[in-house]
Amino acid sequence: LPWIAIFSGIICFIVVNLGLQKYCLFMPKSVFEGFTLAVALIIGLKQINYAFGLHGLDKHEHFIENVYESLKNLDKAEWGSMVLFFPQVVALYGLLMYVPKVPWMIVIPLLTIIFGYAFEGDDNGWNLPTLKTEFGVLSNVVAELPKMKALEECDNIVGLVVASASVALVAVLETLISAKIADFRSAGNQRGPFNEGREVSALSLAQVVCGVFGALPPTGVFVRTSVNQLNGATHLVAQLMNATLVLIV
Repeated sequence: LPWIAIFSGIICFIVVNLGLQKYCLFMPKSVFEGFTLAVALIIGLKQINYAFGLHGLDKHEHFIENVYESLKNLDKAEWGSMVLFFPQVVALYGLLMYVPKVPWMIVIPLLTIIFGYAFEGDDNGWNLPTLKTEFGVLSNVVAELPKMKALEECDNIVGLVVASASVALVAVLETLISAKIADFRSAGNQRGPFNEGREVSALSLAQVVCGVFGALPPTGVFVRTSVNQLNGATHLVAQLMNATLVLIV
């Protein structure tokens, strides 16, 4: 995967230098809004397991099959998760509507982290699955260089290039669509319309850097951009602070 990130970054660099990124946005505005709705539905339906405390379910290749798997196992729902999930959704919606100047999307997750830490496990009578339950303890290794041996032993270079090109295409489209939607919705944008070339150039650099450090290929994400906007961000420093805080964590 790190090598796919590096090759994908190189392909994105070629796209920028050939000026191909400008052709990716010849789509009606309804397509952009449809993309936003699709992302919202996928993210929302993925919360079913967390809302009802479902874990250890069978994983399927297709998204709709995973949704069906969750729905047919609702009888295994944990009351601890439901008691926490649904009230905080209502509270977050109401607070964002009536007290919008406070960054509730930061405050509430921090409070729930403390709550999850305090009530982790079954010993306290409150069975509350957390991200740790789902994914375990993540490694503290910040960076791990990709191994040249993995590339040398690859017996399907064409397949590697095709996979990298597919990742690059999805990354470019998702980045540009996310940026375009944010541009539509940003009345206080201080820098004017976004620049497609700059966006894809940054994407190219980010992918190569992530690959060199042994990470997965990144892409522009509308969810993070939307959170920034909802919290009143109008400057590039907001994203820089976002990246800095992630590095600190």
